[in-house]
Amino acid sequence: MADVWKQPMKVSFVGESGQDTGGLRREFASLLLESLSKTGYLEGSPGRRCFAHDLNALQDGVFRRIGRLIALTTLQGGSGIPMLAPPLAQYILHGSTTGGEVEDIPDMELRTAVLAVSNNACGCFRVD
Repeated sequence: MADVWKQPMKVSFVGESGQDTGGLRREFASLLLESLSKTGYLEGSPGRRCFAHDLNALQDGVFRRIGRLIALTTLQGGSGIPMLAPPLAQYILHGSTTGGEVEDIPDMELRTAVLAVSNNACGCFRVD
């Protein structure tokens, strides 16, 4: 089964002529990942996307399918993993992460709160 994932896809676009020597696969992967980023199942800024908190999608296997599409496009020469937040990509690839940046938090309200605490913007935290 693993070998099937590495076999080159044969991609063609309706109304366009051309033989796929890699460019069409990369364009397909790019269009697919761009579409995925607009579904609402991924959140955050480009290059720092995380999976949205959606229990229904989790139970329905949506995230597993998205993961497989990202893996497939990566194996086919697409950019795949770089669309995700670095700690998430690191966890997917290695099973652990060393942490991340505040910019990796997709929820802007939570990100602002974390920045306020880390910068002691309110002056309400004593640092000894």
